Amino acid sequence: MADEAAGPTPPEPARPLDARERDALAEIEASTRQEDPEWSALLAGESTFRPSSRRTAARIRNLAIQVAVVAVLAVVLMPSAWVGGLLVAVVMIGPVGAALWAMRRGVL
Repeated sequence: MADEAAGPTPPEPARPLDARERDALAEIEASTRQEDPEWSALLAGESTFRPSSRRTAARIRNLAIQVAVVAVLAVVLMPSAWVGGLLVAVVMIGPVGAALWAMRRGVL
């Protein structure tokens, strides 16, 4: 019980790479840079990747389609007393919230 109160044991320090392992790692890095320089730059933190406007437009289009599908399903499946409230919530609040969320994340 005294061991449990002391907490977990710290991990052992990492063993440094020997010369053979460093050479193998350097060879893998060089091969990766040659095969896919964009991926290599992204992994190294040298890339300034931004989503293209096409990708952003596709997301907005998908959001609009989803809102339309939910609205149509609400009209078809719900009793008439619920349809008005749900349509107001979906049509007014949903897209506004999604747009605010997208602007915060830098998508829009």
